[in-house]
Amino acid sequence: ALEHLMKIVKTYEKKWPEVSIHPMGTRVANYYFTQEMILNQSVITPLLLVAIAIFLIFTFRSLLTVTFILIVMILGYAVTLGGIIVVENGLGPYSTFALFFVFIVSMADLIHYFTHLAHHADAPNAIRHALKEVVWPCFLTSLTNSIGFGSLVLNENVLVRAFGAYCVFGIVVLFILTFGVMPYVLELFNFDPK
Repeated sequence: ALEHLMKIVKTYEKKWPEVSIHPMGTRVANYYFTQEMILNQSVITPLLLVAIAIFLIFTFRSLLTVTFILIVMILGYAVTLGGIIVVENGLGPYSTFALFFVFIVSMADLIHYFTHLAHHADAPNAIRHALKEVVWPCFLTSLTNSIGFGSLVLNENVLVRAFGAYCVFGIVVLFILTFGVMPYVLELFNFDPK
């Protein structure tokens, strides 16, 4: 029904471009807000990825390291996005904010892991050695972040509850990808930490 209304509005706006039509109501306001959030996500997310890639290249000076980090971040983003779409049957205006927090947490874990990996590049089995050193501290960080965002699930506002749940879901997914999958992928590709 809302799509039909928006088509009618566009038809009238084409006929009389000097007249501006603004439908009223909560659903219409939510529609416009959602459209604005989707536009922001489609512009901000690629820019954020480029900025992160530049920062990581400057930090690690390794295109291969940056590639692995970005792949994990994009996979985590995609899985979280997919979870949001499955639960909400689309994207909600507030749920997309969770995706940025997922980026932040994933970047922190990945930087810790690859920094330790670079420092212990000469150690035998450096990939496993670095994993052993950082998995527990990063687990505690992910746990405390999950507890913090999980506490939002107790909020009476449905949008805040959903935001908290999506953040927790994204943190868990990225922890599993970073410390459960990525080290084995690095070994599979014979990744050289140097």
